[in-house]
Amino acid sequence: MSYYGPAPGAQGNRLFVIGEQQRAELQRYDAKSGQFVPYLSGISAGQIDISPDGQWVAYVMYPQNTLWRSRLDGSEKLQLSNPPLIADMPRWSPDGKKIAFVGANFSLNKVYLVSAEGGTPEELLPSAKDNEDDPFWSKDGKSVLLARYPPQLFGGATSEYSILSVDLDTRQAFTLSGSSGMYGPRRSPDSRYIVALTADSRKLMCFEVSTGKWSDLATGQVISYPAWSHDGKYVYFQDSQQDGPELDRVALADGKKERIIALRGLPLVPLPLSNSPWIGLAPDDSPLVMRDNGSREIYALELQVP
Repeated sequence: MSYYGPAPGAQGNRLFVIGEQQRAELQRYDAKSGQFVPYLSGISAGQIDISPDGQWVAYVMYPQNTLWRSRLDGSEKLQLSNPPLIADMPRWSPDGKKIAFVGANFSLNKVYLVSAEGGTPEELLPSAKDNEDDPFWSKDGKSVLLARYPPQLFGGATSEYSILSVDLDTRQAFTLSGSSGMYGPRRSPDSRYIVALTADSRKLMCFEVSTGKWSDLATGQVISYPAWSHDGKYVYFQDSQQDGPELDRVALADGKKERIIALRGLPLVPLPLSNSPWIGLAPDDSPLVMRDNGSREIYALELQVP
């Protein structure tokens, strides 16, 4: 249990605090019933990524923020990271042997690689001095896309944001053409396209690999957590509108944007690195959320002296 918001009592020997027990429940939106239902037995975790063979799942436990992997039925669980590292955004390699993820320490967010069988996580670019985020494997597993932020993370010019492609053999990083001022790369299932967000989180951009050209795909108030549908025809994302957050999707073919579900009134867990709720997709493209199932009560702490 964690405590916050202390307020002294009038007599000077009591302290009132809010005591919080943090817990999430992983839930999937069932379109037929119009309700969110438990997914993967409702574990207190999120940011899931299913292995290419469909047999394993990587996820981040909440509130411990540690990286785990297990079979889809929850068996053969293995912890892959340890505190004080805060794990975020795990992604399976195409061969299912490694997982790339973001690890936050006390100074920088860095991309790490770890074996799916366990071991010590390895920094992808140990000498780099910028924040790194959103790792995404190439289809052949020979390179990883990632976002590069300025060291101060919430400041600096937008030109300091860019998308890098890192060759895993040489560990050389190359800036994706035209990606200045962008972050949050997501490669399409067929690897023909890459979507990314502008630094102000208002635009979803699309990069066509064959032509090397960027185009506007969607706009919003605050866009986050883009995710490709498994057939590559749509990109899903969360948008914060005036009437509350919602899950939208945009069609790659014609740029048509549509609301999938309104999320206002649904208690969701904000993640420690983004301070916003995570939204993901199940293998059937049904939305996934981390519902806030924690408890918060007011406690009185009394000082007793002889």
